Amino acid sequence: MQQFKLVYVVPAVLLSTVILVWFAGCSWLRPTSGVTTDESDFDRLNIPVNFVGAHNIGSIQLEIVYSPSVFEPIEVKKGPQAPDAVIKYEVKEAGRLAIKVIDTSGINGSGAMAQIMFKVLDRDSSSPLDLEMIEALDATTHVGVPTECISGGFDAGSLRCPKVYFND
Repeated sequence: MQQFKLVYVVPAVLLSTVILVWFAGCSWLRPTSGVTTDESDFDRLNIPVNFVGAHNIGSIQLEIVYSPSVFEPIEVKKGPQAPDAVIKYEVKEAGRLAIKVIDTSGINGSGAMAQIMFKVLDRDSSSPLDLEMIEALDATTHVGVPTECISGGFDAGSLRCPKVYFND
């Protein structure tokens, strides 16, 4: 009876270990929250700018600073956290992308408010994804809303997404 159990237990443990190691290597399981690549061109990276704890945010403008030798912005789209928003963006200068998100009904909750599609020029290098010049306004009062941010970064294929925290 002992050998019978061992015959089934050892292969099950080995198979579980192989599956776990395989999953650990899959990029879709890494904590990148909303990061995707364009399947037609693996040199493109879709990076979310995440809101945390938004309450009635009517507009926000910010600038994201990146290394122009690593990234080239292609477009900015509204994220799932801001489905009714209008997004405007412009490259102020190489390495600086200005984004403005407007939603008169107010953005609430946590998640990606914008998705930035970058062309990756050098996957083996690193780049900051620093958030600067952040100004958020309440949708009803148009009064400034205090924010804190955690900048992101890209380092030889490893990515940390930028986040904006709202303080009530």
